Amino acid sequence: MTKGDFLDLLRYYLSELPRGVVDEIVEEYNLHFEEGKEHGKTEEEISENLGSPKDIALEYLNCEKSQRKNTNDQTPRKNGFFRDGYGNINWAAIILLILVSPIVFPLGIAFIAMVFALGVSIVAIGFSSIVAGGAVILGTFFPFLPFITMGQGFRMLSPITKILIGLTALVIGIIVVRVLIKLFSFIIGKIRDRYETYKWRRSRR
Repeated sequence: MTKGDFLDLLRYYLSELPRGVVDEIVEEYNLHFEEGKEHGKTEEEISENLGSPKDIALEYLNCEKSQRKNTNDQTPRKNGFFRDGYGNINWAAIILLILVSPIVFPLGIAFIAMVFALGVSIVAIGFSSIVAGGAVILGTFFPFLPFITMGQGFRMLSPITKILIGLTALVIGIIVVRVLIKLFSFIIGKIRDRYETYKWRRSRR
């Protein structure tokens, strides 16, 4: 079995785990292949020595299930940023948060406001392009519509040029909106994956 096939199967069988955890495990076995090649072994020999990707994934999954069972059987502990592993209040963390809050909070709010304003501006550009493109096309085919007014210079353009301008604006607007949707979905997915990875690591402590 080649390295690509081995890692693809391993990733497939580990799909129940968080993506970040799967990436770490796959990268670990990728290093095994790289080290084996440095010692003159072929990919087939390395994959044979490592064993079945399915068996390897089952070991991780069974370990995860066992860890969850042990965690559920134990007495829940209140831990986190404001509490230590024994459930005691972490006063040092609270004092540190109070000291840095006058600096961190305004900067955080300013950053969020800047990102929000940038996102709104890009969305406005996308939708404005779509509306403008639609208006140009409508104005080209239905110049008598009362709610569409075009400048004198624009009226002198040929209908084909007007249609091309309208289609260009439409395409640009659709691309901008689609890119924003993809970017938003990507960011949400990354945040969710990081959170799932964080929960997985905490459950194994």
